[in-house]
Amino acid sequence: MASGAFAAAPPVKPNPAAVDAVAQVFLGPEPYRARNLARSRADLEVGALRAPHEERTANVLLSRGLTGVGVQSLLAPRGMDLISFEAKVPLPGPPNHMMTLWLGSQALLYRGGSLEELVDMTIGHERYRFLQRAKKLGAGAEFQDKVAEYRAVATSPEFAVYRLEVVGTREALFSLLDSPVAYAVLVIEDPLAVGAFRREKAELEGGVIIRRN
Repeated sequence: MASGAFAAAPPVKPNPAAVDAVAQVFLGPEPYRARNLARSRADLEVGALRAPHEERTANVLLSRGLTGVGVQSLLAPRGMDLISFEAKVPLPGPPNHMMTLWLGSQALLYRGGSLEELVDMTIGHERYRFLQRAKKLGAGAEFQDKVAEYRAVATSPEFAVYRLEVVGTREALFSLLDSPVAYAVLVIEDPLAVGAFRREKAELEGGVIIRRN
């Protein structure tokens, strides 16, 4: 599907359970979450003041699900690269039943194009993959629950991104908090992670590093 078709699509419905599931992993349970969030924001600000142009990787937790156009709007103006993303899809069955998919740099980098196209093409590929899995299971009664799950992943309009792993300068990472959709930016204090991503990107793109914009 063309990139422009996604730009015209309606926003993903709010899914508080998906937002909470990501926060549970990265910020801890509710009694400690506010404290951990405040600490991460303070560390982010100090880093931006001390070394604004130093690059780091970070996990960006989103307050609502995004598709490609939302990721593009958030990262491209800040000159950031996308390493990976975590997507969630509501499934039939009990309330808050979801499937989580983690899609890393190798799934992203071999596809050309903008950040919007990278995310939407990667999600589209996953939709196709799950549709094929549903078809392979067939119509047997013993497989119907699993078929329903796979078809939900393939067709749900609520397939959306709830966490981004990015590379950017400390200054740019701090500026993400100006956006209403990025409520936490958790910097990974490992300078080697940036170099590892750059090397992998160069290898996958034939030795040419391309800024996504």
